[in-house]
Amino acid sequence: AEMKRSRREQRPLALVMLDIDHFKQINDQHGHLAGDAVIRGVAQRIQSLLKRSSDHVCRYGGEEFALILPNTDADGVVALAEQIRQSIADTPFDTEIGVLSVRISAGCYAAITESAMVSSNYIQAADEALYRAKHAGRNQVQLTPAVTADTAAGQPETEPTEGTADESEL
Repeated sequence: AEMKRSRREQRPLALVMLDIDHFKQINDQHGHLAGDAVIRGVAQRIQSLLKRSSDHVCRYGGEEFALILPNTDADGVVALAEQIRQSIADTPFDTEIGVLSVRISAGCYAAITESAMVSSNYIQAADEALYRAKHAGRNQVQLTPAVTADTAAGQPETEPTEGTADESEL
């Protein structure tokens, strides 16, 4: 529905794929109850940072979340994802076993939906950015720039944008 709205209104639609870094270690070291508390805490933190009723956070699988952000361009999606990343990194979560520090990686994509696009185009683009964030050291935000006629012809629309944590935080 949001893709149809983006196409009809010619407004950007953004998707963030967000993953809790080293989540398996949390479960292995502290147990599934602590892991569940972290997942709930991350979801609540994300929801508290979304300001518009049209923005949605969804659990996408295991420790991964998807954020659907209508009327949000590349700069806006990166800024929000970085705000979420920073908030989670700065404030540990209370669990049954004590306080746990958590880091996340995020991949972003924003574009005005074109007629040939399907939801998997957004998911693939955001997933690619998430993979780059994880491969580059985690605890960061990466953006896959939208493909336009200019970028398809070899002229980049924008430079890739990333928010990177200090090495000491990794």
